[in-house]
Amino acid sequence: QRGSVEVKLAPQQAVQQSLLADFTSTARARNEETRTLLTRMVETTQDHIAIDDRRTMLWLFGGVGVFLAGLGVLFLVSLTSTSMRGTSNLAMLASLWGGAALFLGFAWWAWLRQKRPAAILTPEGLQLPGVDRVVSWGDIDDWNVTSTNGNLFLAFTLEPEAPAPALATTNYRRLSWHAKKRRLGVGSFGVRGMKDQRFLELLLDYKRAWHAREALNRM
Repeated sequence: QRGSVEVKLAPQQAVQQSLLADFTSTARARNEETRTLLTRMVETTQDHIAIDDRRTMLWLFGGVGVFLAGLGVLFLVSLTSTSMRGTSNLAMLASLWGGAALFLGFAWWAWLRQKRPAAILTPEGLQLPGVDRVVSWGDIDDWNVTSTNGNLFLAFTLEPEAPAPALATTNYRRLSWHAKKRRLGVGSFGVRGMKDQRFLELLLDYKRAWHAREALNRM
């Protein structure tokens, strides 16, 4: 009887060993497929990408300033040639040149602003000139994007346990931090060299790649 029992168990043990071997082989194959997929995700976001402002506002402010300055010169020539130097005419001349100076000042500010990037996408996180540290992709819980007349405003909501960023500067009025909502705001005159949709896809790609890298480290 003992021998018959062993005869019955032997095939069962063989089946169990075969199933275990098949499961192990399948799990190993799936693990390699997962590793390959995660590695590809990581490899697509190895570069540092600078996000620069479009020059639209620079040309707009500069164009209006030059136009007003030109009108002021023509108006001055007209006053000189006709000897019409009334108070109202002088006030108009002052308004034209004052407006020109104002818009040219805005153009100078926009030129200084576009010399520094609004943000830099890195594999580790979001580098923002004016913030004391790189904001890790793992610290970002979500973001909202608002587009108005070509300008972009991004509101990044940080995780509750993420350290609050310290703003050394606002980077030409680009940055803001709402401590109560844990919301980091980043403004831009649009993204130079790419469409807004492509920029948003890049943000998502870099965040996914960060999580893929973390998953690879745990495998």
